[in-house]
This record gives sequence, C-alpha cells and structure tokens, in this order.
Amino acid sequence: MKVSAIVAAAGQSKRMKKHVSKNKLLLKIGNKPILLHTLSNVFNSKIDECIIVYREKEIFNLIKNLDIKIVKVDKVPLSYSLLSGVKECNNEICLCVAGDQPFVTSETFNNLIKTSIKKDVLSILGRKGKEGYVENVEGLGMPFVARKELLLRYLPQYPGNINPILKKMLNNNVKIYAIPPLKEIELLNINTYKDYLLAKRLSSS
Repeated sequence: MKVSAIVAAAGQSKRMKKHVSKNKLLLKIGNKPILLHTLSNVFNSKIDECIIVYREKEIFNLIKNLDIKIVKVDKVPLSYSLLSGVKECNNEICLCVAGDQPFVTSETFNNLIKTSIKKDVLSILGRKGKEGYVENVEGLGMPFVARKELLLRYLPQYPGNINPILKKMLNNNVKIYAIPPLKEIELLNINTYKDYLLAKRLSSS
C-alpha cells in the first residue's frame, strides 16, 4: 500500500511567542529549523508523497522549494489542518505528523506505517507506557497512521485537537494500537520556550 505523509505546520505558536517573536517551527536546533528536522525524518521514511499544511507566510518561504505538496489554510484547529491535507493526498494510508516533532525518527515512522497496514489499525506513538491495543487515549496524539477513509469520516465531525477525536474513535470501536518510542526524546513536542531549550540541550548531548 502507498503512503501519504501529512505534516501539520499551521499552528499559532502562542505559548512559544510569549518568549520569542517567530513561529516555533522556524527556531533552529543545531543549524536547521525545527520544521526541517521533522521533514527530513519524514522524507527518509517509507512514504510515497508528502503534504505540508501551513498558514503563515514565513513557513511557506521555508518550504516553497521542497519537492512536496503544499496546502494553505486560514483556520487554526489541528483537525482542520489535517483534514485539508488528507483531502489532497493520493493514497489510502496517511502518516500524520506535527511539525514540532523533530526527534521522531524515520524508523519509528516506518514502525507506525508497518503496524497500521499489517494489523489494520490506527497506529500511534505510545506515551505514558502505552503499548499494544489501547483502552484509553489519554496523552495520545500525533504522530499516528490511519486509513484515509477513517480520517475523512471523523475529522469533519469534531473540530479542534486530535485527542478528543481519538476518544470518539475508540468509543466507536476503532482499533488503536500504540507503538513505543525507540528513544524517550521522540516524545518531546516543542510547545514552550522551556521545551525548546531542552531540545537544544538534548540534541547536542
């Protein structure tokens, strides 16, 4: 089965902008912006196309010369960004990634893809010790892999963040399977300036 990656990069970075003026995805870890670290790992995974959903001009300027499909949105909710990307994808399997996840490895993305296809489940990066079939989705979000038709069914119904949508899926007997991270650092989402400083420190250690 062919796989489309959808990278959500349309957030407002509200918590980060309390400390810095720019979008967090443009902040550098080493010599490269956070978003490009994430995209590099996505590109190196077993995908057949990559779609990035953006809202701000500065993000577009960063990605405009990449060999990817670019989708512009004018609304902030994460579910809306994902839905906009899913509608543009050409394949049955969707790898959904947040732009602020630079430490999730291509190997972990591949594990998610393989598990989703083999077990016919929504596969997701496990947090808080979750592994295998999950009975609750507390703390879970992106990255995950799901079938396009499943996302087209649920994303329009529940605008907002992803976790409540996962909860609705689970309540409707959608099978969700958690894959443990290869390294703890993969669980680091960069939302605040404190997260960013930690990310820089961990990347240089």
